[in-house]
Amino acid sequence: LTATHSPLVLASLEPHFDEQKDALFDLEYERAGEGATVALHKLPWRRHGDAAAWLRSEPFDLLGGGYSQEAERILEEAAQALSAEDFDVEKGRQLDAKLRTVLGETDPFWIRWRFMAEKRGWLP
Repeated sequence: LTATHSPLVLASLEPHFDEQKDALFDLEYERAGEGATVALHKLPWRRHGDAAAWLRSEPFDLLGGGYSQEAERILEEAAQALSAEDFDVEKGRQLDAKLRTVLGETDPFWIRWRFMAEKRGWLP
């Protein structure tokens, strides 16, 4: 038996998982507070690939992936800005500054952002 909160552990198990002898379970609170109980639920095994994809899977149920809540909020704002026709240059530059506070230099989002932001004149 192994218990983990690490998506990297599950991603690492993928090539070795044998559905004939291995299983994936989820522990869930049935009730909170005094007299709380915990239930064990068997989950279907599915390969998800990398650790980020595991974070969005049923065992972890993290909708956005591995970003902080603040980064998720700013990324959502940026995604909406990229779709908006009337987003002005000053707002674009302010949003670029916000993104720089929450994303690493090599984050994949930068490719899309830089292409569109330069095209719209938000970046020099």
